[in-house]
Amino acid sequence: MFMSLMRKEVPIFLTGLMGAIIFAEYYIGAPEIKLVSAELKNWAVIIASFTVFISTFKMFVSNWSKIVKREPKQWYISIWFLFITSFMLIIGVLYSVNNSVYVWLFNNIYYTLSSSTNALMGFFIASAAFRAFKMRNIESAILLVSATLVAFTNVPIGIMLWKDFPMIGTWIRDVVNTAAFRGITIGVGVGVVFLGIRRLLGRAGGI
Repeated sequence: MFMSLMRKEVPIFLTGLMGAIIFAEYYIGAPEIKLVSAELKNWAVIIASFTVFISTFKMFVSNWSKIVKREPKQWYISIWFLFITSFMLIIGVLYSVNNSVYVWLFNNIYYTLSSSTNALMGFFIASAAFRAFKMRNIESAILLVSATLVAFTNVPIGIMLWKDFPMIGTWIRDVVNTAAFRGITIGVGVGVVFLGIRRLLGRAGGI
């Protein structure tokens, strides 16, 4: 009974209480509430820092387990991950993130890998676009025509083929696309508000 209370009811109560204090700071603005809210935010930063440490430790444990088990096509990648992470962590902690070795590793390894990852993502996006732009119905046909017009707006050959491509593509991007995204944003905002209320009342699962 006590363990069940500690696992569910107490976290729900604390979540609701903390959320109510943050809401009160925004809507009421009393000095005492602002003081308590600021202290809660500081504690949130501290807890978030601990979660970063715990997640890093879990990644080390997970990769070390893959090395010990010699997991196919993964254990040698885990060796490299543990080596470079430990090396940069030691340099960053003992010296600083402004150390020349740390900066060189960051600029020449991290940035290079980021560019490679983005380049690979471009191929996946192109493949997904090819599958999505098949005209199976009227909606997919509209999507294909709109995407083609916007694409020709952003490439030099579009202007060479027809000088009004930029005007049409800009109108689709600034009017049609903006209107759709505003509707999506409003829907997401309303959903987040209701989900927050359910979380504060302990109605949402997963706590």
